[in-house]
Amino acid sequence: MKVWKKEKFSALDVKAQEISIYGNTAIVLEKVSVKGRGGDGRQIDGEYRLRRLWVDENGEWKVAALHLTRLTAAGTSK
Repeated sequence: MKVWKKEKFSALDVKAQEISIYGNTAIVLEKVSVKGRGGDGRQIDGEYRLRRLWVDENGEWKVAALHLTRLTAAGTSK
């Protein structure tokens, strides 16, 4: 059985954020700059696009889905 290890961030900077709400559902799009290490110890520095789908269940907002895409690694050109 594979055990999921959490990332360790030394910095996480939100560069841009867009929130759209549709009834009890919200879509959050973010561009973030990250410094840190993955659960396996590898460096994960770079810029990412983060998409989260939130659902309001009885007054409590919960993340229903998340998608993360790496845009650039640290030190690379765009």
